[in-house]
Amino acid sequence: MGNWVMARFDSRSKNWSTDPEINLIFIKARSNYANDCLRYRGHLFLNEVFDMLGLPRTSKGATDGWLLSYGSTVEFGPSEPDEDGAISLTFNIHGQIYDKIEAS
Repeated sequence: MGNWVMARFDSRSKNWSTDPEINLIFIKARSNYANDCLRYRGHLFLNEVFDMLGLPRTSKGATDGWLLSYGSTVEFGPSEPDEDGAISLTFNIHGQIYDKIEAS
């Protein structure tokens, strides 16, 4: 636990807006939805969060993410928008989870 992954929410995302306030509201809404998904399914992959944000998938995102059994929430850790309006995101992933998901 205690792994951190960084990403950049900027104009490359189909969900990005030129209004920084709209971007922060969108990121907060996606964070709430990600936590709802984690509570419902018990796990969440990083690529699922990237999809929610309109960011490209990664190989790490296919194996790493969050487990509800680890007892924490999904955090996006958004920065303030930079001079271009981009927002740095710092995700608090639990690490590799694909092999720790319990079959239901």
